[in-house]
Amino acid sequence: MWDFHHRLLGDANRALFAQTNDVSWAREAEQAYRQASAIPSVDLYRSWGALKQAEGDHEGAVLQFEQALQSDPFDYWSHVYLLHSYEALGNRARADEVLRDGVERQPGCWLMRNFMAKVQMDNRQLHDSEQSLLKVIQLAPRNPSGYNNLAFLYLGEGRYDEVIELAAKAIEINDSPPFYLTLGLGYLYRGCIEDALRNFRHAVGRTPQNFLAWYRLAEALLVATGDSDETREAFLQTANLGTAQLTEQPDQREAICAVSRSLALLGRREEALDQLANLKRIAPSADATHLCAATVHDALGNRAEVFSSLRGGLELGATLHGASQLPLSKQARDDGRYWPLLEEFGFERGETASAGSIEMAAACPQSPMAGLSLH
Repeated sequence: MWDFHHRLLGDANRALFAQTNDVSWAREAEQAYRQASAIPSVDLYRSWGALKQAEGDHEGAVLQFEQALQSDPFDYWSHVYLLHSYEALGNRARADEVLRDGVERQPGCWLMRNFMAKVQMDNRQLHDSEQSLLKVIQLAPRNPSGYNNLAFLYLGEGRYDEVIELAAKAIEINDSPPFYLTLGLGYLYRGCIEDALRNFRHAVGRTPQNFLAWYRLAEALLVATGDSDETREAFLQTANLGTAQLTEQPDQREAICAVSRSLALLGRREEALDQLANLKRIAPSADATHLCAATVHDALGNRAEVFSSLRGGLELGATLHGASQLPLSKQARDDGRYWPLLEEFGFERGETASAGSIEMAAACPQSPMAGLSLH
């Protein structure tokens, strides 16, 4: 019984360490986990490994997660965390082995397949990711996650009509606000700005404390109404809520990017650059970091930095559709360096519409499941 309480004490101290970055809490958590180790368990080793990850000790984390999987070879989160630690150590081969082991042990588990699809998407193995998500849908046809994640994959490939249908299918199964954000993005990139706004506003109305819902709305408003009072208020909400989110999860990249760009558009230059520097420290080699930097520098008017960042993202594996979807200003898109850069990486003009240069589509797709389409 006392071992169980020691583990809970360790978890509480680990949470305090994550919130404060005060190493004394990490030491307290470590001591509690050692006291709990008299009775080993998968929960103990998983928690201990998470502490090591938070401290940046990925070799120590690997030892704990490996022990967790010895206790329970089927534990989903131990597979996930162990893979992340091997990735942080640069051991891609071992990370792949951990992923395959998780799927092979539970071939009928949609959750492991879904995680495999995410890893494949992150590694730009887009065809493999698509096949994994199609398998997720086959294994769990009434689970909305597979449809929504496949829709998100298709966003990066410019398959916007399919995005709309898949996101609408997810909503039909489970009327959840995050799926309206995916649906809104499909409409936004398809050129159906009013449909996008309505879906984003719906998500904000149901989750008013969600920074991402406000961020999606803000970017759509910037396209539709420019630098209006409503646009600035949406970016201000994004900055405030995103900053609050970062006190709980300081390494959440999407929140850092949203806060940085929002601050830049609100004229808070130094704060925006501080957040961008933080993102570069956390994920210096991620293509998404460079694409984010392009949008922040665009908002700040640093034109040369826009194109060096855009090039960096493309060189690191960003998809052409993903790069072309960036919410860059008309000035950036009209710059003589913009199209030659995309074409250098194989983009063909007219291949897709993009948020930064949206024109109202003559005929927006209508789906019987898309309850918030205006058409």
